[in-house]
Amino acid sequence: MKNRNKLITVLALVFGSLGITFGLLSFIYSKNNNELDSKNWNVYFANLRTSIISGEALVPEEPVLESTSIKSYDVLLSKPGDYAIYNFDVVNSGSFDASLDSLIKISPICTSLAYPPILEDEQLVCDNLEYTLTYTETGEEVSISDILAAGEKKNITLKIGYDANALEIPSESVQITTLDLSMIYNQKQ
Repeated sequence: MKNRNKLITVLALVFGSLGITFGLLSFIYSKNNNELDSKNWNVYFANLRTSIISGEALVPEEPVLESTSIKSYDVLLSKPGDYAIYNFDVVNSGSFDASLDSLIKISPICTSLAYPPILEDEQLVCDNLEYTLTYTETGEEVSISDILAAGEKKNITLKIGYDANALEIPSESVQITTLDLSMIYNQKQ
């Protein structure tokens, strides 16, 4: 009978300790989970605007912003010095610092507007195409591992143009398509 009472006491202490431990772990998990729920991830592009269209450049289809991508636009270039410049903001309204993990720029396609198409014109413009992405304030090129702090906004300049130093002029305008680009951000480690 004594052993049975001792066993019941030991079991009560073990289960009581387990209950207290479980309650404590539940409290800690709940507290940490609530802290994580109050933090969020939100990096996106905003405020796209055409800044400059130079020379004889034309923009038949204006770009569209989707999250951290610019899509669905094209530019017509006719001579050296033609270009289109766009400005937009990359915004981190989340709670975490972000790091640029990848920058995806699809290779542009150059298509002669002459009929039949003049392949030499297409090659000439594509070989002299300026397709750059820089920070407007500093002029520095956007690069992998760039940091966008929580709550920060940076203005970016996107330029598509025909190099002003090129010596040859195509006989007809050349349409530049597939200029889509995406910037993929991850949480800064």
